[in-house]
Amino acid sequence: MLHVTCDLCRKEMCHGHDHRYVVKIEVFAAHDPGKITEADLDEDHMEAVSELLREMEDNLDDPDLAEPIYKQFRYDLCPECHKKFLRDPLGKGAEVRLQQKLVSRLQDSPDTGVCSGGLGITSASRRCPAERTL
Repeated sequence: MLHVTCDLCRKEMCHGHDHRYVVKIEVFAAHDPGKITEADLDEDHMEAVSELLREMEDNLDDPDLAEPIYKQFRYDLCPECHKKFLRDPLGKGAEVRLQQKLVSRLQDSPDTGVCSGGLGITSASRRCPAERTL
């Protein structure tokens, strides 16, 4: 029997017995072509293509050119994680909740606090830039 694990909570699911969901994500460079004119159609682009090919050959070691233009991801999710994913597919809420937790913990700590200017953490010996006086 094939066992699948939820990629978020690590819960084991039995193939065929437990409900599971598959999330597929494709990431690719967007291309918005400009308007094509009659002059574009009449122009011979072979020289421009040859120049681009020469530039690519010269820059084979360039890390920006080595990055993949297309990437695909696949995740298995249990029903609970599937619901969470649909509510916040980009995880924006998780970042906000993490920031709120950190601020709460810092405010509860006796020797640290949050800068009133929102610029950083202060301690008894150090003040954040918004609280400094000249």
